[in-house]
Amino acid sequence: MQTIEVNGLSEYAAIVSKKAEELKPVWFRGVSDAAAHRLTPSLYRHPQKTEWDELKELELTLMATFRDRAPPFAQGVPSDATELLFFMQHHGAPTRLLDVSENPFTALFFALERALWEQDANAVDAAVWMIDPIELNKMAFANNDGSDRILSHQDDLLNAYKPEGPAKTSGKLPVAMYGVHNSRRIVAQRGVFLLFGTSTAAMDETAQLTDHSTLLTKIIIKANAKKDIAKALFSMGVTDSVIYPDLDGLGREIKSQYEFWRR
Repeated sequence: MQTIEVNGLSEYAAIVSKKAEELKPVWFRGVSDAAAHRLTPSLYRHPQKTEWDELKELELTLMATFRDRAPPFAQGVPSDATELLFFMQHHGAPTRLLDVSENPFTALFFALERALWEQDANAVDAAVWMIDPIELNKMAFANNDGSDRILSHQDDLLNAYKPEGPAKTSGKLPVAMYGVHNSRRIVAQRGVFLLFGTSTAAMDETAQLTDHSTLLTKIIIKANAKKDIAKALFSMGVTDSVIYPDLDGLGREIKSQYEFWRR
């Protein structure tokens, strides 16, 4: 696994541009704390339940609870289990999905989102992960026919990852997939997803993945450069209302535009 440090937006743009020429496609995930934040989904971050059997039962309980309680708040709660996971992910419930993006500047925005607003955020390095989704799927399915592509949520290859059904989940490594476009934010953020399987280890702590030469690359955004890069990103039009296309995003953008951040 390669690690690269950057101190400016032009450096970052050059790195992701070079990677995009090498890998088509390449996916990105931004994290605000390079040292502390692992490539692991919210369901697997439970403080007590760490074994797959425990997490599997917890997932089924969460899904049943969400189905029971969601109807007063939303119409058309999905009945399909995989679609329900995307619906739950969008609304902040713990799932086996990890949000990533096809857009490197969206990922950089998320990595630096706190840099202008929280003084403590600039005491630590941020990071953007570059992920090879095709190679990930080839590894997850042991190069089976048809695994050299990104999956849709209705793909038969995902049967081993479905949370419900006769076989239940049997796939081990995470897989790269397109999601259900159930919100404007997914479209605006060029959102795509990693669906995790029975391996509960973080991707960046799984030797099978980190030993691969191209699958994972970590770009470190140095702490002392975060605020300047965030401002430069804003000036290029990667703003709150673009990433969050709603009134909340507009309100945050206006705050940034008129420099209501901490100095």
